[in-house]
Amino acid sequence: DTFLVQNGPKAFEEIPVAVGLLTFPLDTVPSNDRLTNTKKNSILRLTHEVTTAERGSATYTIVRLPETIMEVEYFHGYFFKPPEDDEEGVTVGPSFTVNPEDTVLDIDITSLMFDTNPEDKQLFLMIQDRGPEQPEGGDRFFTRESDFPPQLLVDLQGGNAADLVFDDIPNNGGGGGDDGNPAGSNSTASEPEGKAAPTAVPAVRRGLRD
Repeated sequence: DTFLVQNGPKAFEEIPVAVGLLTFPLDTVPSNDRLTNTKKNSILRLTHEVTTAERGSATYTIVRLPETIMEVEYFHGYFFKPPEDDEEGVTVGPSFTVNPEDTVLDIDITSLMFDTNPEDKQLFLMIQDRGPEQPEGGDRFFTRESDFPPQLLVDLQGGNAADLVFDDIPNNGGGGGDDGNPAGSNSTASEPEGKAAPTAVPAVRRGLRD
């Protein structure tokens, strides 16, 4: 299963604008007041579905949203509209480039993870294309239901979160997916179709005492 992110042309309804939503509970991550003097970093790992289409690279932006008590699986284009950047609890994070042949993508989201919304018990991320319209379509990323789920990697020992070995950590991964429809029956889009991301469990390498 995959979810789609794209900036569809306004002139073509069959290629809608689609955003991806990811949620990770933060119950296993120590609170920020315990991490003041801790060297920490966090990586969002996505696996991209390689495409053979003749097209160039695309740049996507990660935005942190305020936590929600709602099940984002049920978000759709009529209900969910991407918030404005200046809304409370919204923080624009890093951008990353995806090439057609890319597979595993590691995006440093340390600032989004630790410097924003410190009281939230959930990491709620939106992936959005803020660049030029994509008449050829956007990019697909594997969901939790796949063999290559999204992963939230957190290192609290001064190492590199991207070096964490994930094989022994169960039930990780989030991300909407779709069934081949433009916005998908299990993805999030700003057009009126689709659902969003299942919740995922982060991997945390601790350097603290509980």
